[in-house]
Amino acid sequence: MAWCTFRALSPSPRRTIGLVYRPGSPLRSRYEHLAEAIRSTMDGHFDEALKQAV
Repeated sequence: MAWCTFRALSPSPRRTIGLVYRPGSPLRSRYEHLAEAIRSTMDGHFDEALKQAV
């Protein structure tokens, strides 16, 4: 297996993720905990890369 990587030119690519669930889902609190875990893990993770890109 082989792959190559390259830097994208402006504008740099970005992704937005979302969690979607039915309002009456019995798993609502678990989804909210998952969303908070993702948010807290990623918070500030890309700040340095974004500073270099601008």
